[in-house]
Amino acid sequence: MRGIRTYGIDRDGIEVPGQDSKRERWDLFEAQAAHADGMLRSASGDTKGCIQALERAVEIKPDYAPAVLSLGSVEYQRERKAAGRKLFLSLLSMPDDTPDWV
Repeated sequence: MRGIRTYGIDRDGIEVPGQDSKRERWDLFEAQAAHADGMLRSASGDTKGCIQALERAVEIKPDYAPAVLSLGSVEYQRERKAAGRKLFLSLLSMPDDTPDWV
């Protein structure tokens, strides 16, 4: 969820501010993998597979900016401009420290 920072847990079971939990790191990895899969499928002309992979990436990690941007671009190219615009505008509400935000 956006806006909620999860704390990491140290070896003694104490929450440590500023460290991502294992679950957050795994979710980021999964979103990155789905995004990469989507880009590969896009490059090979598999639009349906590309969309499915990008939707999965955004479902796993809605604040993973590269996947949101890529899915917005694909939707826009498919003449689904309202869906693309909604995704693009969602990028503006992401915090500046969003991972992979460029």
